[in-house]
Amino acid sequence: VLDDDERRIVGTLYVQTSALEARKLGAALAARNIADHLERWIADKPRDWQPLVYCWRGGQRSGSLAWFLDQIGFRTAKLQGGYKGFRAVVRQDLADWPARFDFRVLAGRTGSGKTRLLQALAAARRCSTSKRWPATAGPSWAACLASRNPPRRLSTTGSGRRCVRSMPAGRCSSRAKARRSAACNCPTR
Repeated sequence: VLDDDERRIVGTLYVQTSALEARKLGAALAARNIADHLERWIADKPRDWQPLVYCWRGGQRSGSLAWFLDQIGFRTAKLQGGYKGFRAVVRQDLADWPARFDFRVLAGRTGSGKTRLLQALAAARRCSTSKRWPATAGPSWAACLASRNPPRRLSTTGSGRRCVRSMPAGRCSSRAKARRSAACNCPTR
């Protein structure tokens, strides 16, 4: 609801003057911006539109936008804790998930039967292959999950959580297309 400059001005006023003055200015700016959003972005939305509203952290500004959308009649969802809270949950999940699985990367020359072996293991429910993971994740996804610094797209999307839930318990294997893929180094031996 507030852009970066407006947030900076309100934050500076909060620190240098008072919380009350900052809240009054923030409310006035938010009210003007909400009116603009309603006219520019929301006026053409159908009755069954269900927006997700979130703040960077606190939720006061997004809460006011969500209130207006609810009053109009939209079923509005609000991301509790804002984007920072959501990102913290996802980052924690990415740190916890590798312990739930025995990750293995199967490497070998083209034509050596890596894909066939993974398909046979998946059919026997002994592992999950990249076929069940999102198309954007790629075959090195298991190795990326286990890395200390997963690629940003995995840490900020909801697809990772759905994929881990769909994997059978235990072993998770991936076919390596290259020794180095995305931000993950695959072992050479």
